[in-house]
Amino acid sequence: MAIAQYDYVTLHNDVPAALSSIVQTQPPMFGLVTSIDAAVVDVLWENAKVTLDLEPVVLDQIYIPTAPLDPARVVRVNLTGVELNSNEFQGTIVSQYRRQAAGGGAVSADLVLIKTLDGKQFLEVLQSQVELVDGE
Repeated sequence: MAIAQYDYVTLHNDVPAALSSIVQTQPPMFGLVTSIDAAVVDVLWENAKVTLDLEPVVLDQIYIPTAPLDPARVVRVNLTGVELNSNEFQGTIVSQYRRQAAGGGAVSADLVLIKTLDGKQFLEVLQSQVELVDGE
């Protein structure tokens, strides 16, 4: 599917497959496509800045998740059965969504953006890699 006016987008990022590719000091920036002209688009970002003349291939289209989690709960990352219990791998849910690269292809599985409890980083992980923390 091609990017269209008023689509919700973010800069392209491959769906995370390993922990090393999901740790970020800043969360992804989301925005709204405000206009399309030939082979470029303009995006109004959530921080009120506008980027003009972006090629759509650098954007991922954002969709609502199929099965959102309760955002009020604390969660931890659990990769291949290894629970990561330190504050760097536990946090609160900032956003939940699915991505589709502007070039097309399948829409990703549900993703969860987590702000870690230590407040130093963000994790973008597949929802299947997240579990609720008991007692929170």
